[in-house]
Amino acid sequence: MLLSLSVSSALSLLLSLPLSEVFLLFSLPLILAVSVSKGGVVFLSPNYAVDFLSSAMVLLTFWVAIFLLSSKNSGMMNLSLLLLVFVMSALFMSNSFLSLFIFYEFSLIPTVYLIVGWGYQPERLSASLYLFFYTLVFSLPLLGFCIYFSLESWKVYEAISSESGGMNPWVSTLALLSFMVKMPLFGIHFWLPKAHVEAPMQGSVMLAAVLLKGGGYGLIRVIKLTNIDSMKFFFTSLSSVGMVSAAIAVLLSLDLKTMVALSSVSHMNFSVLGMLTLTLKGMEGAILMMVAHSLISSVLFFLVNMNYEVFFSRSMFMNKLIMSRLPKLSMIWFMALALNLGLPPFLLMVGELLMTASIMSFMWVGLGLLLYMYFLMSGIYNLNLFNMISHGWGQLMEVPSQQVKVSDLFIVLGWLVPLLPLLLSVGGAISS
Repeated sequence: MLLSLSVSSALSLLLSLPLSEVFLLFSLPLILAVSVSKGGVVFLSPNYAVDFLSSAMVLLTFWVAIFLLSSKNSGMMNLSLLLLVFVMSALFMSNSFLSLFIFYEFSLIPTVYLIVGWGYQPERLSASLYLFFYTLVFSLPLLGFCIYFSLESWKVYEAISSESGGMNPWVSTLALLSFMVKMPLFGIHFWLPKAHVEAPMQGSVMLAAVLLKGGGYGLIRVIKLTNIDSMKFFFTSLSSVGMVSAAIAVLLSLDLKTMVALSSVSHMNFSVLGMLTLTLKGMEGAILMMVAHSLISSVLFFLVNMNYEVFFSRSMFMNKLIMSRLPKLSMIWFMALALNLGLPPFLLMVGELLMTASIMSFMWVGLGLLLYMYFLMSGIYNLNLFNMISHGWGQLMEVPSQQVKVSDLFIVLGWLVPLLPLLLSVGGAISS
């Protein structure tokens, strides 16, 4: 009884704190650790450490979370978001393979709770089952993989600069698929559009900005420990076909959320292709694309929700004429889609250039045609989306423009602020 009272009082105290204090409470130790991590790996304990990659992922997680917590959410939703932020931060800082596995799988619980608890339709239950099924099917091979390297006294932060390569190809394939299912790789991506459509705005943002990056982060950490050379053609084929097929599927979709979700699939398959080169340029390009995608894709889902609050629909047939009736919202849509297209000189374009150079240097030339199709289709579907929602006839004629909150527009602009300092830091690193 006393324990339950203390837990409830602690939760009520946490929920009653101002947003700035909650953010400071959770992020101050991480920021201090990041400030000293530029020289290499900083070990917080035997099982937890930070380096440049993990610190970038942790700060990205907190940056997205602070904008979500600033919106008017219920106490339980804020608690679920904070739990997911804590779990993903622990995942990014894990130096033990077993803790990496535990936090990687545990991240399902708050995510599914967000979808089931605040989803829009009864189909949210089937969407949650899809997410559980696709993730848990590959959890057993990942558990065996983590146990094996834990018994061999390997650490996560040693894996990125080491090579093992002696594993059975099928074991390597299943272990890599455990991370690729959350990116997600084409062919095992069907859970993602369904989860995005049924999830609330907060759930979609956390899925795109944080949860998908958990899969990419794990893949970068362990890919050199696996026998990837024997299966490289298999994964290259899936990811190259996937990035083009998902881009074409965007053009065939009529639901705004589905379009943004499939765009995420296309981008993340391209980043998988960059990781498969196992080169420094390919890895750096994949990391830059993941960071840029986290910010841009999450903003797009936020904009879809803003449209939904005006039109009460996500259908392309209902979302029309925002250029003439909602010019501020139209401007933000144009900025977000231009960044999603790879507007120079921002991070997404830098990442795509690095990966393209790496892919064309180390893989068969025929892949160049698929890369050309990817860039072409990416430009077409982004421009088509902006054209469809900006012009034509629609329900907006009866809706006053005052329904779009100016505060939401400032939130979106603040959301994208890290793209500029990140770009400057990348430019400084390249010039040096």
